[in-house]
Amino acid sequence: MDVGSASIKLVELSKQAHGCRVEAYGMEPLPPNTLVDGQFSDVEPIGEAIRELKRQCGCRSKRAALALSGPSAVIKTLAVDAALADADVEATIEVEAERHLPGPPEEVAYDFELQGLSPLDPKQAEAVLAACPKAQLAQGVAVLRAARLQPTVVEIKELALARGLAEARAAVAGENEGLTALFDVASGAAKLRVFERGLCIHRATEALDAPAGLSDAVGDEPAHLAIDAGLLARAAAQALERFAASAAPARVGAALFAGADVGSALVDVVDERLPVRAAVANPFQGMSLAPRIDRQALFRDAPGLLTACGLALRSGP
Repeated sequence: MDVGSASIKLVELSKQAHGCRVEAYGMEPLPPNTLVDGQFSDVEPIGEAIRELKRQCGCRSKRAALALSGPSAVIKTLAVDAALADADVEATIEVEAERHLPGPPEEVAYDFELQGLSPLDPKQAEAVLAACPKAQLAQGVAVLRAARLQPTVVEIKELALARGLAEARAAVAGENEGLTALFDVASGAAKLRVFERGLCIHRATEALDAPAGLSDAVGDEPAHLAIDAGLLARAAAQALERFAASAAPARVGAALFAGADVGSALVDVVDERLPVRAAVANPFQGMSLAPRIDRQALFRDAPGLLTACGLALRSGP
């Protein structure tokens, strides 16, 4: 259940013998200021909206996962001496974590997961720390309970987004090496996030303002699409070049695009102009669909469902 500032997005998955199946999905608009800086304005109306969305899309699950966001929702990568025993590693991480918590330890909920040895220094072990105020966590749990759902997982939004993005990349780029770039296109800008091993390591924003007199027709594409594709390709290429210049030897292996106005025709044009594979961010491409799911509609909506899909992948049986 991805509750954002403008809408609720729901994805229900089931595990099958050969992967996941999409059982239900849907989106429901929310009033302005429902979510401000990661805080929900009123729990009960959101719970009611979730119940109505479940009814509309035929979602039957009683268990749910929710993502938290905002300035107080923190993700950090910590490093400790890999030579320590497991118990000492965890004790060291707990001490180190207090330096990164968004408040006094008694007021913060946090958890961490060991990731293994650092690829940069095999003498160091890495752990991912996720933390948020206990009050924010309690509010998220209250939203799910107001929707008459059993809270199964509450996690930081960016972790769920990365999981959905990994599913989308696997469907188009397979095991190709390199980092994953996500361009979120909206409001005249392309927001870039680069992910490495499930964590965002770089953020940037490129404006998509058209210079006066720009004409960039491509094939038989409509004029407005041709201009948009040219602008987007230029902006994406510039953003990737800046990242490459600042993060050597890290290399982007695939660029995925999300946003309400992002479609396959647009990204096909961009793909021809980037040095890496470009594709629409669709985490459902390799999944089977329940009979009631409209494949064309789901794939059209898919770029906006990355976080909800990532949550459903985390909370599956």
